[in-house]
Amino acid sequence: MSDVIHYYRTLKWSDFREISDRPSWANEVAQIDTGASITSLKVSKSKSGSPHTILDATITVTMNRNNSWVVRDQKSDSLLKHEQGHYNLQAIAAWDLKNGLLNLSANSASELSSQKKSLLSTIQSKLENVKDRYEAQTQHGKLFGAQATWSNRISEIMNTDSLTLDNLPL
Repeated sequence: MSDVIHYYRTLKWSDFREISDRPSWANEVAQIDTGASITSLKVSKSKSGSPHTILDATITVTMNRNNSWVVRDQKSDSLLKHEQGHYNLQAIAAWDLKNGLLNLSANSASELSSQKKSLLSTIQSKLENVKDRYEAQTQHGKLFGAQATWSNRISEIMNTDSLTLDNLPL
């Protein structure tokens, strides 16, 4: 059965490494490193004339604790909620990926593989664009009204069938 693993996960500050000062290159006081990977993929066995499709896909959402940090004296509920938004954006992208994979159809295994690579690139590009908008519009979570708008929209999307990055604020 297709699934996205670790989709609903509530972050805690203990998920982050605490540091005393932000790195000189950082503009923020916390950073989260998330990712998603295809952990299971079932491809149809091609019969003569029938298309190659992906029958089942499992995507795992991850958080790399070693690359996720918070400045010790800057922890707050609002900042954690902002970092949760980053994690949830990754989870929505994972659903986009899963749904996209299940809709692929090709005449050969190599064409299907090419489509999969193209889909991965498209989703990653969309995610980076959305994350850039999220950061710019919320000013790293400092603009509480904008943060509330984003948090509400992300929550709405995660609780409906419209799990796609395309449904996030512009």
